[in-house]
Amino acid sequence: MKNFLTFTTAFVLCVSVFSQNTFQKTFDLNQDDEFLACMQAADGGFIMGGYSVGVPFGGIVVKTWNDGTVQWSKTVGGTRITDVAETPQGMIYVAGENQISSNTNFFLVKLNSAGTIIWSRTYGKTSEPDALYSMAICPDGGVILSGSADSTAGSGFLPMGYIVKVDSSGNHEWSRYMSGGNGEIFYVTKPVSSGGYLSCGYTGSFGSMVGTEAYAVRWDANGNLLWTSVFGHNNRFDRIYDFVEKPNGGFFVTGKGLYTSTTDNLFLASLDNAGQVVWHHNYSMYDDVQRLLLLQDGNLAMCGYNVDMNLGIYNQSYLIKTDTTGTVLWGKQYGAGGTIDDKLWCATETVDGGFLLAGSTYGTGVQRTCWLVRADSSGGSTCRDSALNVVRTNLVIASTSGGTVSTAAYNSTVTNAQFNANMTQQYFCGGPTTAGPFGNPQDDNAVAVYPVPADDILSIEADPEYYDVARIYSPDGRLVLVQKITDRKTTIDISKLTPGMYTLELKGEAYITSKIVVE
Repeated sequence: MKNFLTFTTAFVLCVSVFSQNTFQKTFDLNQDDEFLACMQAADGGFIMGGYSVGVPFGGIVVKTWNDGTVQWSKTVGGTRITDVAETPQGMIYVAGENQISSNTNFFLVKLNSAGTIIWSRTYGKTSEPDALYSMAICPDGGVILSGSADSTAGSGFLPMGYIVKVDSSGNHEWSRYMSGGNGEIFYVTKPVSSGGYLSCGYTGSFGSMVGTEAYAVRWDANGNLLWTSVFGHNNRFDRIYDFVEKPNGGFFVTGKGLYTSTTDNLFLASLDNAGQVVWHHNYSMYDDVQRLLLLQDGNLAMCGYNVDMNLGIYNQSYLIKTDTTGTVLWGKQYGAGGTIDDKLWCATETVDGGFLLAGSTYGTGVQRTCWLVRADSSGGSTCRDSALNVVRTNLVIASTSGGTVSTAAYNSTVTNAQFNANMTQQYFCGGPTTAGPFGNPQDDNAVAVYPVPADDILSIEADPEYYDVARIYSPDGRLVLVQKITDRKTTIDISKLTPGMYTLELKGEAYITSKIVVE
């Protein structure tokens, strides 16, 4: 059996030949720990970010193989990590908050594929507390950070929506406040395919001004305001937590609102290109929705957690799949079913059409531990999951506008200590001993593709018993190269390909696809 770990730059695809890999497991630093962010890495494994209140205290980043086995785990400074992203070159960005004096500021760290810090930066005024909720990689290779800044420190919490744009070296380019005087927060900001950005969250200054209203703000590539959209239901406490762009223009947004006198429900809404509400549905789920996904099959999925109103205290986590009209296709609930406090903060679709979910659970202990769920395309995760009945209600809601923009350019650089974070791992179910030939790339059925990025020659190590042909597709979907697989190692001459992101397809008895970078 070949040891794939000797390929330090290899792109390792860890796949199940016969079925989707599913499991549930915890990662414990013997303190209160929680995952707040997750993604699938280019090598097929997973990257999670969060925090620990142990020693050392602060933000944590964990990299695993496809079966959930830890590859490396690090503390990176700051107080918590709330978002993670990976570049096509394999660099990792993690973002969150860092304690500066008595306040927190935006915090951004760049790491290499081994988890070693390249640089770290903070952004904000030390006299004002900031909260960071999202981070995204921009088309120019830079990063956009999103959250809130409080300009009224010491006199009550009246935040302003706050975004910061930096280049790939972390240098500040521009930043914007959005304020109306009664509180605004941006929970998410992402690049838009037509150029510029969309920020979503809530406003307490515009709309009804009785509670909070859902708030969407459109910017151009330089941070200039294009439009704003404000909407809500019956003067309730509406807010947007995430959005995805529609393939044909416009946006799907999800969040929560107080749709009865005592109950928060999650909502899903469709907006046009100008931010006007096309349709709006709320669902019979309580409390917080954290992520919205546009899936490979064209449908949508929402992930979050709710409070069991019968018990009154326990959080239960869910994943709901809908079509693009908001019709529920299925719902799943995860965890101990109301006897343990479970929260899912993050979801992402995996390359095989399944799901990765991350958050925290008390598991079998007395302290909160990081929790990872690997589910199949139907939401199944082998154990601790059950069907969830979700009722949809259609609401007629109109949108207005409002907002004042100001610039903010405060930048400081910090150096943070880094430690290995030794974690105790426990599988509730699934895992490398029970779930078949996926996971750790030392398995005979794993696939290695290297180097990353590739230049003249691309090498593929794959078992010809399962794969008999390799195809490479251009960024616009054209078939550009075909190579038969007859031996364990196959090489492909890619010297005539122009630089860019390509799709590699391996096909035979098994089938996988993944992205490759050509320099």
